[in-house]
Amino acid sequence: VRDLVTLLLQPSPMRNNGCHSAQPTLVRAGPGTGKTWMTKQAVFTLADKLRLGAPTGVRLVPIVVFVQRIVFLIREGASGGLLTLYIENVYAGKKYDNWRKMLVQAYEMRALIVLIDGVDEAAGLRDEIEDFVHQELVPSGNRVLVTSRPEGVTLPRYMGRFVIMNLNELTNEQQRKVINIQMHGSQFFDHLL
Repeated sequence: VRDLVTLLLQPSPMRNNGCHSAQPTLVRAGPGTGKTWMTKQAVFTLADKLRLGAPTGVRLVPIVVFVQRIVFLIREGASGGLLTLYIENVYAGKKYDNWRKMLVQAYEMRALIVLIDGVDEAAGLRDEIEDFVHQELVPSGNRVLVTSRPEGVTLPRYMGRFVIMNLNELTNEQQRKVINIQMHGSQFFDHLL
C-alpha cells in the first residue's frame, strides 16, 4: 500500500502543452487477494498523508469509485460525465451537500485521486467501464488507480499509458494477518482458526 500511495502522490511529469498529467495505475490480482481491502487502505493512507502534508498548492482528495454503481448509472441511461453523476448519486441529499460540492470541485480542479475498484465486476459492461476509464477519467488529468482481476481488463488498452502492478496471492499466514487486522484482534476469529 505504501508503494502505491507513493506512486499516486509523486509529482506528475510536465506534458508538451504545459499541463501536468497524472500517471494512471492498474493493479491486477486474482480473486481473494485483497484488492478492495488494499484500495480502502490506500484511501486511508492517502488521506492521512494529505492531511499531514504541507498546505501549499491544491490539496488532493481521494475517492473510491465502486464499479457496480457506475454499471447501475450506465444501465439507467447515463453516458458522459459519469464521475460527476456518480458523485451526485452517492452523495445525494442535504446531509452530503458539502462533500458532493467538494468532490465535484476537486474533480474539476484535477485534484481528485480516483480509485476505481473492480473493473472485473462490470457485469457484461466491461467495454463501457474501460471507455469511462480511458475516455473520461484519464484525460481529465486526475490521478487514477484501477483494480481488477487479470482477466477483467483488456490489457493492451492499459499498456504504455498505465503503470501496471501485478499482485501475488497472499500466503495463508499473510491472509490470517490481514483478516486479524480487519477483525481488530477478535477472539472469535482466533477461536475459529
